[in-house]
Amino acid sequence: MQQWIPNSITDERKSQMIADDQDKANAMASYFGAVFTHEPLLDEEIGSNTNSTNRLLTLDFVEDDVLKALSTLDRKNSTGPDELHPEILRHIAQYITAPTTVIFNMSLDQCVTYGLERHNRRSHT
Repeated sequence: MQQWIPNSITDERKSQMIADDQDKANAMASYFGAVFTHEPLLDEEIGSNTNSTNRLLTLDFVEDDVLKALSTLDRKNSTGPDELHPEILRHIAQYITAPTTVIFNMSLDQCVTYGLERHNRRSHT
């Protein structure tokens, strides 16, 4: 199967139709080279600083917000990583608000996502 690039028009002082694939590739390279942002190289790899003290210090979940979020879950959605249907979570919201709030806040404090890795790898049908 032969690959081809459709004809294009250059946007210079004198517009012209480009028909040759090599000329099209050069025109695209010239355009993207002009708009590409060149960032300076990093001195060290991102995420290699294990002594960082940067944390989400300003974000805390409060029980009222968690209760509101649980109570307004869309019943039409499918289950999440906890494998509980939103209707069940809405029904038991008043009972699980306090422990859920504690878990959310601990997760933020410790930079841990409980069980989400397994859910993200799982295929949905």
